[in-house]
Amino acid sequence: MTYSRLHWRIVNIMAHLFGLMAFVAAVAFAISAARYWADPHFADSIPSASGSAFGVTIFCLVVGLLFSIVDTFRPDLDRGAIRNDSEGRRRRSWWTGEPLVTGMSTRPQAK
Repeated sequence: MTYSRLHWRIVNIMAHLFGLMAFVAAVAFAISAARYWADPHFADSIPSASGSAFGVTIFCLVVGLLFSIVDTFRPDLDRGAIRNDSEGRRRRSWWTGEPLVTGMSTRPQAK
């Protein structure tokens, strides 16, 4: 495996992990915002803006969505090496962008 190939695999994995972590952060901020909304005296000792948790929740959801749906970026792969399926979509791994091998099964063959 070349350095370039390893680098772009790691970049794509980290980008998708960042998107998943943004979803987790959005859930945490949503819980915090709902708790503050249900009992405003809960956070009397915490100096913060009252509506900031709702805004941060929306921001984290948008960032998580965008990082999760973005297509993998693999400039080290030849565009012709990535085959299209019958519907014209490129068959690549969501995590790394590696071309998926079709027609091969990992299940043992029945005899």
